[in-house]
Amino acid sequence: MQNLNLLLGWPLGMSSNKNRPFSASRNSHRFTDISTAERYPKDGHLITFAPTGSGKGVRVIIPNLLHYAGPVITIDPKGENFAVTARYRRQVLGQSIYVLDPFEVISNATLERVGVDRATLNPLDLIANNRGYIETQLTMLASIFAGDGSNGVDDFWSQNAQILIAGVLGIIIFQAKEKKESASFQKFMDYLYCDDVVYNLAVALDTITSLKNTFPYKAIAAFLQRADKERSGILSTAHSFLTPFISTELNKHLSTSSRSPNISNNNNYTLYIVIPPSKLISHAILLRLWVATLLNEIMEREEKPLKRTLFLLDECAQLGRLDALKKAITLLRGYGLQVWMFFQDFSQLQSLYSLDYPTIINNCGVFQAFGVSRNLDSVRIAETIGRYEPMDLVQLDKTQQVLSLSNEAPKLLRLMNYLEDGFFIGRFDENPLFAKQRQKKLVNDGFPSNSLRMHV
Repeated sequence: MQNLNLLLGWPLGMSSNKNRPFSASRNSHRFTDISTAERYPKDGHLITFAPTGSGKGVRVIIPNLLHYAGPVITIDPKGENFAVTARYRRQVLGQSIYVLDPFEVISNATLERVGVDRATLNPLDLIANNRGYIETQLTMLASIFAGDGSNGVDDFWSQNAQILIAGVLGIIIFQAKEKKESASFQKFMDYLYCDDVVYNLAVALDTITSLKNTFPYKAIAAFLQRADKERSGILSTAHSFLTPFISTELNKHLSTSSRSPNISNNNNYTLYIVIPPSKLISHAILLRLWVATLLNEIMEREEKPLKRTLFLLDECAQLGRLDALKKAITLLRGYGLQVWMFFQDFSQLQSLYSLDYPTIINNCGVFQAFGVSRNLDSVRIAETIGRYEPMDLVQLDKTQQVLSLSNEAPKLLRLMNYLEDGFFIGRFDENPLFAKQRQKKLVNDGFPSNSLRMHV
C-alpha cells in the first residue's frame, strides 16, 4: 500500500538516537516501526514554525520526501532535498523528477546520478492553457511581478505599470495563438525593453487582429494615449518590477515548460524548486512567479485527483504576501492540494498576513513548532494552541516539538531525523553540503572512512 500520510514525529517515550553517528549496523534497530509514529492521513494544510538551524530539513521535510508517495512540489533553497531524496523518489516510488535550478546550484554529477536534466517553467503557459477569463489571469500575473510594490504613496505608478504589464502579456498570448506557437517570456521582455516601446506597442495593436476589443488592447491603448511624462513614469515603474528578469541566462529557464502540460493532474511526479539563500531576496519575484503559476494551474483542475499534491513551502516568508497562497489555504483542499508552510517565527506570518493570519492558522489541520528560543515567539504560540506555558516551549530540547492537530489537545513529540532513525536507512543519498564535514568527524572519532556511505 502506498504511503499517502505525512510523518509528524515519534512518541516521546521511545529511545533516543542522540550522539550516535550514522552507521547502519549501530542504528538499524532504532525508530524502525513507522506504525508507532504520529502520522497525518487527512487532507488538511500544515504550518510549521522553526527558526533557521533548527533542522527543518533533517527532521521534517526530508523524512516526508522519503515517505510520501503522492506528487510533491517543494521549495529547496540549497538543493539538499533533491540531492538526498530524488533518487529514491524516482527509482523506488516510480516518480517523474523535475528540478527548476536557474542558478545551477545542483552539480552536474548529482543530476547525472539521479538521471535528470534541469527543467524550465514558462509562467505564460498559465494563461495560454487557461480555460478561464484571460483578463483575470493577466491581472493576477501582473500583480505577482509587482509584489509588495503595489502599496504606498506611488500607487498611481504601480497600478498603471501593472496594467501595462498585463497588456503586454496579452499581446504575447494573442500573437502566439495567431502564429500557433508557444508564448515567449523573452518576447514579453523584449517588448518592454526595446528601443522604442511606444512605437512597437502601437504596431502590435494594428497588426494583431485578434486583439481588437480585448482587455490587452484597451490596456495598451490607454497607455499610448497618456502624456509622454506619464508614459515614461509608468514604463520606469514596470522596469523596476522586472529587473531580475533582464538576465538572458535566467530567461532561458522561463522560455518553455519542459514538463507535461497536465502536471497538475499527474499523480506521479516530484518538482524541486532550487533558489539559493543568497538569491532569495534579490530574486524573490522568480520564486513568487513559479509558485503562483503552479498554484493557479492546480486551480484549473476539473476533478479531485486520487493522490493529493503536497506543496512544501520552505522559507515561506520569502514569497512575500501571496494572494494565491491565501486562496490555496482557504479554498484548494477540494482541488487535491495540501500546503505545508514553514516560517522562521510567528511574526513572519503575522507581518505578511496581518488581518488574515488567524484564518490561515484556523484552516491548517496541523500546527507544529520547535526550536523556539525566545519568549516573545513562545507567548504567541502558547496563546494559539493552549495547554502549554511559554516557558515550556522555550525549554524543549532540540529533538522535541509541540504539535497541535485540529480537534485534539496539543502534545509533545520527538522530532524525526532521517540520518539517525532506522526507518530511513537505505532510502537516502548523501547530502553533498555536509559529506566532507561528516567524513572528517567520523575519521576523527575512530570510525573507518567508508562508514558514512549511504545505501543506494
